[in-house]
Amino acid sequence: MDRTNIVQLDPLEKEEREEFIRQVQQAFDKGAQDVFGKDIPPAIPRKDVEESLDDPRCRAYHILHQGQVAGGAVVRWEEEERRCGLELLFIRPDIHGRGLGQSAWQVIQQAYPRARVWETHTPYFDKRNIHFYVNKCGFHIVEFYCDAHPLPHASSQPIPGGDVFFRFEKQMEE
Repeated sequence: MDRTNIVQLDPLEKEEREEFIRQVQQAFDKGAQDVFGKDIPPAIPRKDVEESLDDPRCRAYHILHQGQVAGGAVVRWEEEERRCGLELLFIRPDIHGRGLGQSAWQVIQQAYPRARVWETHTPYFDKRNIHFYVNKCGFHIVEFYCDAHPLPHASSQPIPGGDVFFRFEKQMEE
């Protein structure tokens, strides 16, 4: 086993919330700026991050690598349906390409062993995320949101590229 990519989940503490939101926005902004340039609105509005953090079904985590914060995740657990939503997952942009996202995903899955289905979303322009979820994590694209088929819950503010997203699911083996 390659021990260089071992990561841990560390529950987010209340006093760490502001820094977590800043890190989420910074990570998501990097992907959008790579496509649309620097002069764009936040890729993920603060209010959207706060809604995930405030949802009682959600748990937020720091992703730690070698004892340092490498990223974060917010997971929504719907126990009755045995469904998990990967609301947010990010690795700091300065350490992309090291396999930490895939390691983090493996640890997240293991933390929710009763989940039968995982779901997540990513904007259409983020080829890196699409590749990650489909080719690295085993998700399948199950829905495409666009003007003709809008998101059920559109973002609270305009986002780069508009409300054009893919929805992914991963069925877990029983």
